[in-house]
Amino acid sequence: MTVRTVLNKVSLISGLALVAAACGAGDGSVDATPDPSSVAYRAGNVSGRIRGLDWTFDTGRAVPNSFGGSAGLHRIELVNKPVAGDICAVPSLGGVVVTLSTALDTDEIYLGGSRSASLGGESALNGKYVLTEVTESRVGGKLYAHLDDDSVVNGAFSVKRCD
Repeated sequence: MTVRTVLNKVSLISGLALVAAACGAGDGSVDATPDPSSVAYRAGNVSGRIRGLDWTFDTGRAVPNSFGGSAGLHRIELVNKPVAGDICAVPSLGGVVVTLSTALDTDEIYLGGSRSASLGGESALNGKYVLTEVTESRVGGKLYAHLDDDSVVNGAFSVKRCD
């Protein structure tokens, strides 16, 4: 075997090792998105991480959705900080907001396709939610939404209905 052949093989092996390392091969990590049907709703308020930062639901509201073609839908907004004053009258909640657009009479819904949860402005297409309380004054439910390992929330919520 010539020196050139040996160098070519070493170069090829080094290149393959570099590609494998860049793809996460061999480090035991799995970049798989969990199947939402196998994920249980966590007890307690919705919490998790959004954009790598800890996030915990504090308050929220359910308002009629004002976007075109969404008659009969409500926008459920969950925020991670208190809101001063009447939450139904405040134009912007501030903080980091988790948003769902849904009918208020749904059974368990899986995210995907046209159904998503906005986690701080980014659409999570993996997850599920179910509404467990729909009254004239409150909307409550459970939510699991997974965008990636840095943006995933899970738990229960109850918010003021603003019709």
